[in-house]
Amino acid sequence: MPKLEPRQIVILGIMLLAILYGAYELLFTGRKGPAAPAPVTARSGADLTTFITDMSAVLGKDAPSQIDAQAIQRAEADWLRNPFSPPRSDPQWATAKVAPQAGGAAVAAAGPAKASFNYTGYVDMGHKKIAIVNGNAYAAGDALDVEGYVLKGVTPSRITLFNRESGRTLDVPLQE
Repeated sequence: MPKLEPRQIVILGIMLLAILYGAYELLFTGRKGPAAPAPVTARSGADLTTFITDMSAVLGKDAPSQIDAQAIQRAEADWLRNPFSPPRSDPQWATAKVAPQAGGAAVAAAGPAKASFNYTGYVDMGHKKIAIVNGNAYAAGDALDVEGYVLKGVTPSRITLFNRESGRTLDVPLQE
C-alpha cells in the first residue's frame, strides 16, 4: 500500500470523527425514533368560527399603503408597449411609409425611405466577420431585415451597406 499524503490523512481523520459522532448519536443519546405526533382533538364549530373571525380582523388591519396601492393599480393597467422586447428589433420600424394618392392607388412617398441602422457589435472569427446591426447578426453578403439592403463590408469601425433599389452604398460607423 502506498504511503498516504498529509492531506489524505486529514480527510480520513475527519471522516472517522463523523462516523464516530453518528454512532454516538444513534446509540447513546436516547432517541429511539421520531417523536409521536400530538393527538388530534375534535374542535367545535364555535372554535372554528372564532378562529375565522379573528383571522379576518387581523387581515383587515393590513391594508396596503398608498404607494403599494398605486403600484398594484399601475401593474393591472394595460401596458402601452412590451417592456421585454428588445429596442428596435422589429423589422417593421424601418419600412417605408406609404401615402395614398388622389386616384386611390398607394404609391411610395417621394424619394427613397430613410432607414436608420445601429451598428453595435463586431466579431472577427478568422475567415468570417460578423456585424451586429439593429440587434441581429449579419455576415458580409447577407440581406438585412430592412427591405432592399445588403451588408457589403464589415470592419471593426464601420459597415458598408448596399441598397439594391437605388444602387447606393451607405457607411455606418460603430456606435459605442
